[in-house]
Amino acid sequence: MAKKTDADKAVAATSKDASEFAKGLEAEKSYDDSVAADFNAIRRTAGYAPIDDKQFRRARAPGTTVSRGTGWQFRLQYGGGDVTFARSIAYDAMDKWFREFKRDSIVRQSIQIKAEWGTKEGAETVVKWVNPSAHKTGAIDPQTKKPVYADPGAKYGPLKDYIDGMNRKVNIDAVMRQAIIFTQISGLASFFILKDDNGVVLKLIELEPWAMWPRMNRDTGEIDHWLYYGIRADISINNDKNILPPENVLHFTHNEILNEHVGLSEIEPIGWPLQARRFLLQEAIQEVAKSLWAPAGILRIDTERQSSAAATVTIQSILDNATLAPGKFIGVNRKVEFQKVDISPDLEKLIAAKENLDNELIGNFQVPRFLLNREHNVNRATAEIQALMFINGPITDIQTQHGRQLELRWYAPLVKAWLMVEENAKSVGLPAALAEDQEPEVYIEHAWNPIALEMIIGPPPTGPQSGMPEVQQPEPTTAPSPTAPTEGTNPAAAT
Repeated sequence: MAKKTDADKAVAATSKDASEFAKGLEAEKSYDDSVAADFNAIRRTAGYAPIDDKQFRRARAPGTTVSRGTGWQFRLQYGGGDVTFARSIAYDAMDKWFREFKRDSIVRQSIQIKAEWGTKEGAETVVKWVNPSAHKTGAIDPQTKKPVYADPGAKYGPLKDYIDGMNRKVNIDAVMRQAIIFTQISGLASFFILKDDNGVVLKLIELEPWAMWPRMNRDTGEIDHWLYYGIRADISINNDKNILPPENVLHFTHNEILNEHVGLSEIEPIGWPLQARRFLLQEAIQEVAKSLWAPAGILRIDTERQSSAAATVTIQSILDNATLAPGKFIGVNRKVEFQKVDISPDLEKLIAAKENLDNELIGNFQVPRFLLNREHNVNRATAEIQALMFINGPITDIQTQHGRQLELRWYAPLVKAWLMVEENAKSVGLPAALAEDQEPEVYIEHAWNPIALEMIIGPPPTGPQSGMPEVQQPEPTTAPSPTAPTEGTNPAAAT
């Protein structure tokens, strides 16, 4: 028996590896089929069309193993690899309202302006009594004539310091800004509360709101758990059913109705105007722009009694070479006549239609036009009225909704958990740690700092720097006093 050479060994090893690789591919294909079937069920529930197994494999990132909770849904929808939400332009696969936020200038700018001004001045945490009447000092305020209450901040200073420290740790200002943006887009914003083994909060991880599905407890009406079908693999609770317990999710809603914990999108009411505006920008106006410099017409070509097939070839050949442009020439060996067709689209009407659609979108978000840089002439008096309506209207509403939800779902659990520690309870003068069935006597209020009108429209123009000419006030003049008549003079004779 001949001794195997190194080449023979290499061939055998390669064949074995190929066989093992083929078995692995077959097993992966079987798993892919089951995963794709599961995901198609999710897509149908969410209103998306199902995909076939070829699309699934084509979307797979090369060399990666598909598994739940490791981002396969994202690769499936967005084309594989290291594509991110910010960089992806696969709009058809995105959530319909997030898609509009990404690609429409008015939608994105309006939502970002509301989030910016809603959080621009920040907020302060304030310790408040749950039952103020139980903490009267017996004194009466001489000015308001109302009872004076004990200051809860003096007693619960360590608690306030702890809450402020947690807010800095998770960057609560950035969290609130993102919450406002996503509740405007989807009606829901959700963050996974990542904790260590001791239950200490480490950070807040933002989750895609369109991948969150609340499951309610029929008896209590509260959330029993969340179903999560998103892309985040760095959350500690992500089993085969993608179940997230409510205590691990901080969520915000916008205009929530029927206690569904999902809210309403601000983009949904303008879905049709958005489609019409996109048609004008992507198709109608672009076609008009072409027609302004490239005339349309008919070429009459003499094919000299050629057969139908030969005439078609001749015509196509001339059309393919019809690259006539200013300063250039073409030559043909057929008689060709050009008849210009007058197509005169009404560009002004298209622009007016677009402006009407712009107004529809801007009115939906209630953002002053001058903040969107879409006001040609800004009158300060009008700007003041619009800015006041903006602050006292949508901004106050957003701050109230999100502030109260933050107090209920973020501050309240932190306060109770902190007071359930014996050392912490004694540091604020309590005799013992708070029991599980007890409620704290204080709560934390998220008090937004006021927005000054001058922050939006600027200080009033005064003096020579205002650009307006100074009006010189005339010096006051005094009428000469009548001459007093001297003694022995007749006043009547003096006049």
